[in-house]
Amino acid sequence: MDRPEVVNGWLELMRVPGGVMLSAKVSPDLELFMKGLGNGEAYSVQDYTNGGLYRWAEVSKDAPPLKFWHASSDLLDQISSFQKFTLSSIGGGLEADHQLGYLPNINMSWLRCQGISEEHGIKFLVSNVVCSRAGLLDIRDRMVRGMKYIYSEYVKPVKLEGIIYESKTSEG
Repeated sequence: MDRPEVVNGWLELMRVPGGVMLSAKVSPDLELFMKGLGNGEAYSVQDYTNGGLYRWAEVSKDAPPLKFWHASSDLLDQISSFQKFTLSSIGGGLEADHQLGYLPNINMSWLRCQGISEEHGIKFLVSNVVCSRAGLLDIRDRMVRGMKYIYSEYVKPVKLEGIIYESKTSEG
């Protein structure tokens, strides 16, 4: 699919046999922000899951292995605090932290993928996803809102000014 010039980013979810294909690209500023949340090193999915189960897989055998920017858990918690997403569930499902009676958090950890701002962005399979069309549409919409929030609140350049006015009072 041809994409317009990336300003902040794009996301595509496609249901396929075996799961959901996630494709995304973000601006270099957003990837640089994610890289800056830690020590500047990138690690594999297996490193983050400590050899346990993970559900993210490269699309082809020729694709380079997925690597993710290390990040301080304190900073990740600060960014996602009071939001309905997590950046701390690399290798997990599309939704995370599900509690009965509450809408599960969206897993936005893929934003930490090394190379997400490169020409073609990233593309990988999230396996074992069972989701209706309406459910997938809801997940996509919440992911886009999360991307917008992170970009506008933490990445987008902002200039703030303060002006102090001296009030003129007449002395009688």
